[in-house]
Amino acid sequence: MLIRRRVTKALLCLITVIGAAAILFAGDEVNASPIKVLIVDGFSNHDWRQTTRETKRILNDTGLFDIEVTTTPAQPDAPGWDTWRPKFGQYDVVIQNTNNIGKKQIHWPREVEKALENFVKSGGGLYILHSANNAFSHWKEYDHMIGLGWRDKDTGTALEISKDGKITRIPPGEGKGTSHGPRLDTVVRILNRHPINNGFHGHWKTPSLEVYVYARGPAQNLTVLSYAYDKGTQKYWPIDWIVQYGKGRVYNSTFGHLWSGEVEPASIRCIGFQTTLIRAVEWLATGKVTWPVPSNFPTENTISLKERKPESKLYAFTMNDIEGKPVSLSKYRGQVLLVVNVASKCGFTKQYAGLQKLYDQYRDQGLVVLGFPANNFGGQEPGTDSEIQNFCRVQFNITFPMFSKISVRGDDIHPFYEYLTNPDKNPGFGGPIQWNFNKFLIGRDGKTVARYPSKTEPLDSKVTEAVERELQR
Repeated sequence: MLIRRRVTKALLCLITVIGAAAILFAGDEVNASPIKVLIVDGFSNHDWRQTTRETKRILNDTGLFDIEVTTTPAQPDAPGWDTWRPKFGQYDVVIQNTNNIGKKQIHWPREVEKALENFVKSGGGLYILHSANNAFSHWKEYDHMIGLGWRDKDTGTALEISKDGKITRIPPGEGKGTSHGPRLDTVVRILNRHPINNGFHGHWKTPSLEVYVYARGPAQNLTVLSYAYDKGTQKYWPIDWIVQYGKGRVYNSTFGHLWSGEVEPASIRCIGFQTTLIRAVEWLATGKVTWPVPSNFPTENTISLKERKPESKLYAFTMNDIEGKPVSLSKYRGQVLLVVNVASKCGFTKQYAGLQKLYDQYRDQGLVVLGFPANNFGGQEPGTDSEIQNFCRVQFNITFPMFSKISVRGDDIHPFYEYLTNPDKNPGFGGPIQWNFNKFLIGRDGKTVARYPSKTEPLDSKVTEAVERELQR
């Protein structure tokens, strides 16, 4: 009996210890701080707005990251450069999504350049997102951080790779400057195993890839992770690589192309790209990778894509603009829209000024105001399209898109407004238009997120706060 009691007591103690350890371990998991990420955007010859949005969505879906965005002023002489000073030190990783190729007059203030250098040297992580390696040819330390970039043939070393993975260094002045051929479905070959690509197939196929030939730079403290074949040169070139810069880590690649006019292209939906993005950002922050390689990771012969989200029916409509030219609303995919039925002889006509100010304030962040003249209320829009256009230009200097006059209510309601006001098609925001200058706020996914009556001014805080919230999505 004594032995049994001792055994029972020992078991209870063991269970208590195991339970306590489990609680502590679970607490560590639950309370683990997310990796803090800052995306820097604001200018590029690529679609930087959608690139930021898709990058943020991919990372957010993991639950590993806390992501913020800082957007530069749009033009060299735009207000705001004197105060744009992102605090890189508050983050674990900075994702660089700006590119001034073709517009060299736009660049970060020297104080911000120096701050990024110090951030990385001190141990911060830097992710160079696709065309960001085209940027800032004037900035020598940037070249050292990125290792290789889009540069002329006299600027830095290029790395050519043989089929079996031997690297040849091409000195400045030899060969050519950086370029790429057409985007093609391409087999990526692993050159060096690394926490980022551990578990990937040795060869895997990605869609619509740009293979940069003769990417150039200092190429110091650099490890090539993968490479691919270019049909034009009939040679192999680096696809992604890492750089040690001071105590910090840098990841650079040509993955993630998103051109203006594309919406969720295959290059972004590629499971290989998305997995690499997630694992690279985690490694940049922590030096290790916990995010698993999914079972549907692409193989050498098979591309694997994430399914495209169902598209809003709003984008199926084609409307005539104020000059009578057809405009598909699909043109505005991925942007935030404020749809307003307007009139020239209404007590609310003065809201044109507020709509223009709202557009001016947020257009560079992705807001578009769409004006639809209508004569449904008190005959307050009697003019022709030409007369309306002239009125808007002369009286209010309107530059946001204006459309041909339509009916927004009644038996002759235009199908677009029938869609917006039908409670079954636009749940939560349906119901007849009551007067001129009703407003629908449409999110980046094409779905209505708010509706405002005529009396709500365009610059009312309810509107501006909702616009800012949607622009950040």
